[in-house]
Amino acid sequence: MPSTLTFLGLGLGIGGVAFLGSDSEFNVGPGIILAAAAALTWSIGSWYTAHVELPTQVLYASGVSHMVSGSALLLISTASGEVPQLVSGSISQASWIALAYLTCVSMTGFAAYSWLLVNANPLMATTHAFVNPVVAALVGILVLEEKLRPAVLVSAALVGAGALLVLSRDGLSVRRRLRRAALLSLPEE
Repeated sequence: MPSTLTFLGLGLGIGGVAFLGSDSEFNVGPGIILAAAAALTWSIGSWYTAHVELPTQVLYASGVSHMVSGSALLLISTASGEVPQLVSGSISQASWIALAYLTCVSMTGFAAYSWLLVNANPLMATTHAFVNPVVAALVGILVLEEKLRPAVLVSAALVGAGALLVLSRDGLSVRRRLRRAALLSLPEE
């Protein structure tokens, strides 16, 4: 069972995801609550994988997961009437490029995540559920020149603290781990 620090870290990380999507007054709407819930359930699922047998072929597992979720989203989109609104001529070249980029990056990221689940502590993999949205926001700021909002800074602080707590193991405090890491990096006299 995860430690209290791990649960606190997950809470901070999920809270950070909620802040990331909030407006200038830090109001959180239903969409943001759903995104935070998705990050929470993803983290729980990641932890749960330590207790079940996983496929050894990481790319296969990634592909099956994406096919199932993509099919479910297609059904939901069709049922809600969004598919007829999609006319290929109305989609810009920039949108197609973005789709190709997101497809490649998400498959690479998901393969890395799946590898972590099989080859490392699954708690390490749980952090991606709340770290990745902050990384995406920072890439948007750096590459697409999006505006740096206070919510991004609050989110990054919460997510960073949450990841540190989740990754602290065996009850060893974060402060002691950072101090030990600093001492190890000092040159010998």
